[in-house]
Amino acid sequence: MFLSLNNRQLAEIQETAVYRNNFNFLGVHLFLASDDSDAVAIFSAMYQNFIEPEQPTPHITCYVIKGSHITGEPFAVVNGRAHTLFKDELFISHAHMQFFQTVLDSIDGYMLIHAGVVAHKEHGIIISGPSTYGKTTLMLELISRGFKFFSDEFCAVKLDTYTISAFPRSLGIRDSNPFLKHFDKNSCLLLKNIGRGNKYLVDCDELFPDSRGTSCTARYLILLRNKQAGDISDHKKMIDLALYAENPSIINEICSLAGIEHIGTYFESDYVVYRFIIPVQPGLTKAFSSICSRNINEIFYQELVTQDVPDFSVAPHLQPIKKSAASFEVLKNLRNRSRDSKLLDKFNHKNSQLLLTISDFLNGVECYEVNTGPLKEMADMIELLYQKG
Repeated sequence: MFLSLNNRQLAEIQETAVYRNNFNFLGVHLFLASDDSDAVAIFSAMYQNFIEPEQPTPHITCYVIKGSHITGEPFAVVNGRAHTLFKDELFISHAHMQFFQTVLDSIDGYMLIHAGVVAHKEHGIIISGPSTYGKTTLMLELISRGFKFFSDEFCAVKLDTYTISAFPRSLGIRDSNPFLKHFDKNSCLLLKNIGRGNKYLVDCDELFPDSRGTSCTARYLILLRNKQAGDISDHKKMIDLALYAENPSIINEICSLAGIEHIGTYFESDYVVYRFIIPVQPGLTKAFSSICSRNINEIFYQELVTQDVPDFSVAPHLQPIKKSAASFEVLKNLRNRSRDSKLLDKFNHKNSQLLLTISDFLNGVECYEVNTGPLKEMADMIELLYQKG
């Protein structure tokens, strides 16, 4: 919920927010202040490699207030715009979601793909997959074998060169991660995530000194998959379709297709998500895809909803995928293309133009899907790609 604050209240907020830090994200300067030391400490631990001691006039000013008589509940003020936060222990994660999207939307010289990146001899491998599919663990296994670490969260592709720049956010490691045993959990800050469980924040350099890379060229794109992911029965799949704004005409057209069921609508701050159950039929799938293609500039992302836990016990399987399919996957996973983003402004708010740029970026990149399996077998498979290439 958005709040209306007067100048006196804003001045009071500035006085009470005594814990402060400055950050530089690919040229976007952020000033963060809070009345809660944990809020700044956790964000500073997460983005310790982006801290800058001195800063020019910031592009983004953010205040995170935990206790205030103004509202009686936590709230954040981002560039003068205030909104309430969760009242419980998740308020820090909620604040991060609110203001960091503003950071991402302000970055226009890069495509920010939601994916991890490691590299071998400046040849980058982009690893993308849903939460719990072992992306971080796989990356740490590769880094232990000599690969360089670039990012666990964002693949930053420079638009003018198509090179990948490092985005070395601290790793978020779950209790189940086998590499956590190498850290003292009591010395790690614990991030309590909304919907994604708790993670310990650790710097990759603490485990693997001098492992951080700076710039590389993409060589491989790996999409982690689970063979049964998204199947709610043998013949149906669940799909989330996120639009920049409500659009009944698109939804009605989709629902006019026999067999498709609209089962829910979810409103987020910058977009709306429609959830469908779709029978697995070639003609129906093609018709659904055709509607999405015709309305691509209205669509934020399209996602298969995973209902299960990936199977890490069976042998992994790698298979090539078409560049067109890979391009749509990258488009879906771009994190700086919300309706208010400078990147989308640069492409005249046309996802079709952005898709052409993604296709150019993937030219010369080998694209694969990998069904999850035992950690070392997946890492062996990726190492073998480099040896063959």
